[in-house]
Formats: sequence, structure tokens, C-alpha cells
Amino acid sequence: MDMQSYCGITMINRRILFLMGFMIWAAVSVAQAPQKMSFQGVVRNSDGELITEQRVGVKISVVKDAPNGDVVFSETHEDRTNSHGLITLIIGEGSPIEGNLANIDWSSGTYYLRSDTDPEGGMNYTISGANPLLSVPYALYAHKAQNGDRIVNLSGEGATTVTGNYPNFIINSTDNNTTYDAGFGIDITGTTITNAAPDQVVTLQGEGNTSISGTYPNFKVKSTGGTVNYSAGDGIDISGTTITNTAPDKVVTLEAEGATEITGTYPNFTITTVDSNRIYNAGTGIEITGDTITNTAPDIPVSIRADSGIVVKGSYPDFRIAAESSDRHYVGERYGGGIVFYTYDGGRHGLIASLRDLGDPVIWNGGPSSTSAESHYDGSTNTDRIVNNQGAGNYAASICRNYNGGGFSDWFLPSIWELNLLYQNGFVVSFKLDNDNDMNTAAISAGQSYWSSTQFDDDLAYMIYFANGTPYLDIKTNSYRIRAVRRF
Repeated sequence: MDMQSYCGITMINRRILFLMGFMIWAAVSVAQAPQKMSFQGVVRNSDGELITEQRVGVKISVVKDAPNGDVVFSETHEDRTNSHGLITLIIGEGSPIEGNLANIDWSSGTYYLRSDTDPEGGMNYTISGANPLLSVPYALYAHKAQNGDRIVNLSGEGATTVTGNYPNFIINSTDNNTTYDAGFGIDITGTTITNAAPDQVVTLQGEGNTSISGTYPNFKVKSTGGTVNYSAGDGIDISGTTITNTAPDKVVTLEAEGATEITGTYPNFTITTVDSNRIYNAGTGIEITGDTITNTAPDIPVSIRADSGIVVKGSYPDFRIAAESSDRHYVGERYGGGIVFYTYDGGRHGLIASLRDLGDPVIWNGGPSSTSAESHYDGSTNTDRIVNNQGAGNYAASICRNYNGGGFSDWFLPSIWELNLLYQNGFVVSFKLDNDNDMNTAAISAGQSYWSSTQFDDDLAYMIYFANGTPYLDIKTNSYRIRAVRRF
């Protein structure tokens, strides 16, 4: 069974295992996405044996917010298992009971896929189970979103108005109903507007004491130079038509020390010292003893800011500004025996992936087992529990725990959340490893699935298909790729 082509969900009742899957049939870019989903499942009996070549009845339901929540869609199907115990259904082509797939708002809340099964082929359902949809049906969601409000641009020339609402608009030109009035310098004849003052730009220049009054086209230029008598001010001498500066050294610089004040104007200044008459008052944080002023607040608050990469240490008045310590790391950095693919605490902590996949695809473990490796975020603890339960062997968790890349012995098989972080930063990791000119490194295999250390139950464990980041469940004895990680 090709687990890379669908998402798996498990329902167990009386130890009858029904392994199900689905995938969206339409790409998001398709204008009219079919309201259907492909659904596959494997049916086993209480001994774990496949139920083959037998007709079964199935009721499929989509419920909201909880496994026992409100049913938003349901339908029934009848199908026959093949020689591998596999059935294939098309959700959306069954006998309808309630709701419509096209009306589901996938962006609102959490949805669960529930099935009720009659192994005898009728409608006496004895097997029930529900699991959350691990990925949004994007094509159905995109189809619903594309029917939202549409932006319509209407344009026109001249005096045009637009009325109405989408999709019914009325465009009306009012040019023929508008009467234009000619303003100053404008002449209107029929539909022709003419500039009646093509030479309206006027430049007037005058010399001496000249004034210009009036408005276009009537200006009055008047010279008052012949009737003005000039008087000589301070530092000025007038002889006939010649005005002379009698104070060429008028720039004055006055310097003084102590509590000194300067009054008056050039050339009469008064310089006075007021030290002997001045009494100083001590303000907050200041103490005055005789002629000594002392700061009594050495712990005064001080704010010091530094750009990225700079740290400030010490306390007032002794501060030390230095380059930030080198314990900060970034995604894509070769460090700790591998390559950093996630950081937190400002780059001081994070996760490191091995520089290549560890060998060929391998099994999760040898078969059904209760390893208690159920953490979604702690892959190291999961790995310890799997190895302690299974012992030595050529399986995913054991290979990662025995890996010593860079001389480190704390490598482990990532949990499903840690593996998802590796997928999210897969571009940076793969780009760096593809371009480091190192034959001993390799990018992530985008078209492959990778095991996580998180199990779903005794039979199934989680993995991620790295072509699109979709999480799946698969039987532990199937083989997929692995990449070890460690923390720093």
C-alpha cells in the first residue's frame, strides 16, 4: 500500500482494525474544484488478519470541533475489499444522509472524519471511530474562498458617473448635460475652450527704489528714488550718493570667567562679575560645602542602548561595552556535528540535523509493540523508550541513537513536531548542504517520507511526506528514510 499518496487514520473496536486515508482530488489552482475526496482503508479482524474479498458497508461523516461533535456531512457506501483487504471510496459520491461538502467552511474550527462500518456489508454498523483531519482540504477551501467578494474596476473618460452594485452597474456620461462657464482669460465657443490671454505671464523689473502695483493687465510701476532722503545710522557715513561703513572692525569678542554677565550694545558694553554676590542652592542629588559641589546620587539611573551584536555589562559609573558572546547560532549554520535547522532563546538553543540521511529506508521497528513513545515534541525521550523496549537492531530509533556524527553521542529520532520543524526549514538546510562542495553531505530527499519517533498505537507511527509536509500514519514494519537530530 502506497502510504505516500494518502493520509492515514486508525479506528479500533473489538480489535478490528480499519485503516483509512483520503486525499483532495483537485489542485488549488483549478477554477472549479470537485467537491470530492478519495478515501482508502484496510480492514482487519480481531486476530489482525485481513478481511479480503468481502463486501462491507461504511457510513462516512464529517464532524466539527470534537469526535462526537455536530455532524456537518454524512453519506453511506457499499464496497468490496480486495485481496489485500483494501477498499477505495469517493467521499461525495455516496448515498447522502445529511449536509453538503460544498457548504463546509474548512477555515472555521477543527474537523474530524468519522466512519461507522458493518463488516457484513449492511447498515448494522458495529465498528466506529473518529480522528482529526491532519491536513485541510485545500482545494475545497480554495474553491469556497474564490467565490467571495470580487473587486471590479470601472473606468471612463469625461464627466462620467457609475451607479449600481456588482454585477449590475450603470455608467452614465454627463458631458452633454454640463454647461461650462468661462473664467478670467478663457473663451468658450461651442465645445471649444480657448485661452484668451496667451501672453498672461508678465515679468516686471525695476531698479532703485521701485514699487509695482495693480493687477494683470493693468500694472503701475513707480520709482520713489528721487524723493527719498537717507539718514546715516550708527557706524554709517553718507556723502553724496556714497554710503560708507565707519565701523569695519565692529565684530567684538568678549570673554570672561566665573559668574560673569555682559550688558549694553556696541560700542558700549558693561562686564560685571557676580560671584561675590551669588548664593548657590543645592538641588536633588547635589551637596554644597564651601566652594565644593558634590554629587550625592552615584546610583542615578543610566540608560545605555546598543545595536545587535553588542552587550553592555557592569554598573554605574563603570560600564563595559563589548561584542556579544559567540553562543548564538542561526538556521543553516554548520555546528555541533550537523546543521542547525531551528533556534530559540535568541539563537542560544535549538535543534541540529545530521548532514545526510542515515543509510537506506528502514522499518520503525519489528512489529506491533507498546513502546510508550507517544510524545509529540520530545524525540529524545521517545527514542530511549523505543530502544529500551526493542533492544538492539537495525531499525529507525536504534540507528539514530548509535549515530556519533561530529563526535556526539546524543543523537535521536525526531518527534513528529521536531520533524515538522525540519520540514519547515527544509529549504535553508537543503540549499546549504547542496552548495557546500562537501561529498559527505546531502540535502533532504523532498520526494520521500521520513519516520518520526512518535507512535500512534501499537501498530502505527507518524511520518511526514517531505514533498508537501503532510503527516501520515503507517504500519511500523514499513520502511522510510530517517535523519537524526540533537539539541544544543
